[in-house]
Amino acid sequence: MHVLGSGPSSKHLRIPKASDLLADQIRARIASGELAEGERLPGVAEMMAQWNVGRPAVREALRILESESLVKVQRGNVGGAIVQLPSVSAAARSAALILHLENIPLRDIFETRLILETGAAYRAAEIADGQVVDMLQTALDDEAGLVDDARAWAAAAVRFHEAVVRASGVRTAMLFSDMTSEIIEHHQTGFAAIPTRDVAEERRLASRSHAKLLRHIKAGEGERARKHWHAHIHEINCQAFPADS
Repeated sequence: MHVLGSGPSSKHLRIPKASDLLADQIRARIASGELAEGERLPGVAEMMAQWNVGRPAVREALRILESESLVKVQRGNVGGAIVQLPSVSAAARSAALILHLENIPLRDIFETRLILETGAAYRAAEIADGQVVDMLQTALDDEAGLVDDARAWAAAAVRFHEAVVRASGVRTAMLFSDMTSEIIEHHQTGFAAIPTRDVAEERRLASRSHAKLLRHIKAGEGERARKHWHAHIHEINCQAFPADS
């Protein structure tokens, strides 16, 4: 029979701090909608009484939530903490930073694009309504008008890829796409700026491939859209990098 606290692994148990528990409680209330965006949290003294914690715990909990962009702490005479919801773009930037810090290879990121966007292309063709088609056509037109500007075209091409994911209507896929797009755009606009890589014909070929995808989507040809987009991304992105790059 084991006695709690007497085993060899007991020293690894971590008792949550009061600040962590308080942050968890407030975070859960924000996530559930009980605390709405723009709502002001109770003052420090009131929170101390309500949660039976000390002032340092309240301040640390607010610091944690502020670092997560869940509250904005205002200092001064009209100070206090106000609930704010993190934006998708902010979450994407944070995730992109993590990918950079983790040294995730570009090949891995392009493989993620391959997985996300081929399914998105299939789903977009299933939907294929006027709004989806118009959005993709606008992105394609923007891109085609920039074919003679390598850097601007590269950024517009990333926007077209993002539009394919948006056309799927799957919001989780959109978030993951935004996370990887920031890294992809940084790479591709930088790559396009290399004088020896300013090959307009390659850009025209890529835009024609984008246009072919749009035709499949307009026609509701989900499997053709998926296969074409898989071949496009695999050839242009994935094959350009060795597995460990």
